[in-house]
Amino acid sequence: MTDYCVHCGRIAVAFNDLNQPVCPVCRSKAPKEISCDICSAMMIVKQGKFGSFWACSGYPQCNNSMSVKKQLMKNWKK
Repeated sequence: MTDYCVHCGRIAVAFNDLNQPVCPVCRSKAPKEISCDICSAMMIVKQGKFGSFWACSGYPQCNNSMSVKKQLMKNWKK
């Protein structure tokens, strides 16, 4: 499965210190931080069988998650 850069959406080739997928251009950028839409806790990047996804750090109280690609598209619409 293809992973997408959490910063720009390009195809990722590596992971940063927080295990977030990044492309060569964004490799030196600081890790991205986003908060949960439901409980405002920090989201963390996890690896799944369909690629990387953001998961709420408040699990199991909050089970919010979204794909990295979906989160990028959400930010582009703003």
